[in-house]
Amino acid sequence: MKKQIQRWLQNKIGIGENRDQILILEKKIASLSLLQEWSMDKIIPIPTGLLEATKAALPEKYKSVNCNIHCSDPMFRYPLQVHGSQSLKVLKEYFLTGLEAAEFIYKQNPKAQRILDFGGGYGRVSRFLHIFFPNAQILINDPKKSAIKFQLENFGHAIDDHNPVDIIFAGSVFTHLPKALFERILHQLMDTIDRGNTLILTLHQFIEEEFLFYPHTEESAMQELEDSLDESQYGSVYCSKEYFEYCLYSHQNGNSFKYSIDDSTSFGGTQQYLIIKRL
Repeated sequence: MKKQIQRWLQNKIGIGENRDQILILEKKIASLSLLQEWSMDKIIPIPTGLLEATKAALPEKYKSVNCNIHCSDPMFRYPLQVHGSQSLKVLKEYFLTGLEAAEFIYKQNPKAQRILDFGGGYGRVSRFLHIFFPNAQILINDPKKSAIKFQLENFGHAIDDHNPVDIIFAGSVFTHLPKALFERILHQLMDTIDRGNTLILTLHQFIEEEFLFYPHTEESAMQELEDSLDESQYGSVYCSKEYFEYCLYSHQNGNSFKYSIDDSTSFGGTQQYLIIKRL
């Protein structure tokens, strides 16, 4: 009787037979997911009715946005994996986050003529920039070749030419960089803006510890994605305000920059906007 009770308890908490059944189920799901990946088009075929319902959530002047989503876009795939069948919720969140970020960028400099979306992935934000800046050149830079190819083919953006720009947007970039890259990439971007121009980046809320890096992201939960990033170079990052300021002002022309934090909104509901201007 004692053994039966022990086995029942183990099953209830997933240690016994339930654990084995879960592992078998996980393998079945993984195999089905792989087969789906092999048969899936690069652009996700969103059902017409679902797409129309998604566009209905957008303000009228933004309904013309290109709604193509790449099948390996983690900014769409991970929320879909988390929320399961709530596909409309995921689509609305995906597009509204991009729209709100593009609107935030526009408010910093409505007359910008050259805008760089640094680490912009598959264009969640940049697809809206053409609507806000119809006469501007939109440049893209991303470590994923598939992301750059997708943006070039679907949105007509240009590849980063590493010349000065009016605005750089680095959304959810520094929330992933290891310490060895954090300061270096920040300085590289600071070098690309001239006097009076702006670098916008997002960070998690500041913490007391100087710098924390965890080798786990939404991408690490989806190894099947095309162009998966190395976890040692792409994790989840939290830092202190003091560390960020050290990185900012240790630039060779650090005294020529000032920054502010905009608390009026957030990126994706979780990250704060930091606005760096060159004086």
